[in-house]
Amino acid sequence: MGPIQVAMRPDDGGSVRRVWRETVGWSACTLLLAVVVCVSALIAGESSLLPDAIRWWGGAAIAFAALGAPIFIWGIVRVGISRARAIGLLVDVPRGLSFCVVRKEVTATAIRSLTSESDERKVPLDMSVIADRSGLSLFGGGVLEPRLVWKESWKSIVSISRAGSAIGSGRGVAIEVVHDGLVTKIEFSVVGRGFGGLGAPRATALDSLIDSMNLLRRPASTAPDPGTP
Repeated sequence: MGPIQVAMRPDDGGSVRRVWRETVGWSACTLLLAVVVCVSALIAGESSLLPDAIRWWGGAAIAFAALGAPIFIWGIVRVGISRARAIGLLVDVPRGLSFCVVRKEVTATAIRSLTSESDERKVPLDMSVIADRSGLSLFGGGVLEPRLVWKESWKSIVSISRAGSAIGSGRGVAIEVVHDGLVTKIEFSVVGRGFGGLGAPRATALDSLIDSMNLLRRPASTAPDPGTP
């Protein structure tokens, strides 16, 4: 079976340089928009011809731009790092696929229950996911020095399906893992599309991603048990 092609693979027709160009471009646009909003609101606030209500909204716009722009830029940069990291990791996995996720609050606890990690900071907010014939791997860290957060073989993964997402309804991935006889559900919000890569994928792209992971999982999940006669 040849390499599995998924529309969401971050290296499709691109490179790390393209990701960084997009990251810098979206960050600059966000900053420019915030400056334009602030300047326009200041001009409106100084005008005596405008009603007080409009000038009040101008002050609110300044506060929103001043607080919101840094948060958006931080998110764009974090997702850019995840996308670039995924590209580098996928180079050595020709039959695999990769995508970027943002964990939910309960995800860190679930991952720690499956590993020896006890420090909240060791389960980053954004991660790169690599899926290949051996299983699933989650990576954090930098682009040049990625850090393995969690790895699980397909034999321990009982299902992969859609999940609710903080970004869009049904735009996340839920993975159920059997560990010590207990089933643990791990949910992620999938990102990498739209405004600075912060948007959720289209429903068709997410379904394609889940189908591809299930194809990778199938040989392990359907293989006969070695002890079965």
